[in-house]
Amino acid sequence: MKKWYWLTMAVLILLSGCSTAKPAADSTGLTPAQRFSLLLTQGIGDLNRKEYENAIRRLDVAVSLRPDSQDAQNFLGIGYFMIENFKLARRQFEKVLSLNPSHAAALSNLGSVCLKENDWDNAEGMFRRVVALTPESATSLFSLGNVLLGRGKLEEGFAYLAKAIERDPQILEKNQPLATSVHENIFQNAEADFGYARLYAGLGNLEKTVEFLHRAKQAGFSDWIRIDQDPQFEKIRDLEEIRKFLESK
Repeated sequence: MKKWYWLTMAVLILLSGCSTAKPAADSTGLTPAQRFSLLLTQGIGDLNRKEYENAIRRLDVAVSLRPDSQDAQNFLGIGYFMIENFKLARRQFEKVLSLNPSHAAALSNLGSVCLKENDWDNAEGMFRRVVALTPESATSLFSLGNVLLGRGKLEEGFAYLAKAIERDPQILEKNQPLATSVHENIFQNAEADFGYARLYAGLGNLEKTVEFLHRAKQAGFSDWIRIDQDPQFEKIRDLEEIRKFLESK
């Protein structure tokens, strides 16, 4: 996930009175700004270590110190998301977007909340906004593609997955759990199985191609002539495993 940091520091000289007083330190010897930075850093570390309750406690204090911090609000939302408190996660991501409607990470995270809540319509809208903001991001394209597949929009979904693969040829392998969960839990569709086989064929992944061809066969796919006609299968269509599969139909 891309981290959104704005660490611009400004020195304000109040000409009326020429005040140069330093912010008061608390009992720890830290100024509010220093304490906020420490809590934010520690909270992110807790998230990385999967210590979500600790992360929430620290980030909640950080947000109280700097309610205008998009980073603190977003990471607090991630903490709530990871403990499956989607109501509070949604609240935090919406606060980020009230501060910055173009915060791509918060949009993506809110889209994930929508998926958990089975709100596919709004999830699609969120991920479309993310792609509009980050059109070259393989992860954004991949996420939208999977949401579209989950909604049964197969042609458009696979088109976005193909764009993601163009930018990152390893993205299917790196995100296999997401792709598999969408395929297995959201719909059973012979055309979808063949679509995955087609993507893996284009990558030259024989094992996964054959796996999804078998799934397509079990789901009732029958238009096997497309293997000989589709350029995506060019790398592997003449391999023994593919020819045996076609002969066994």
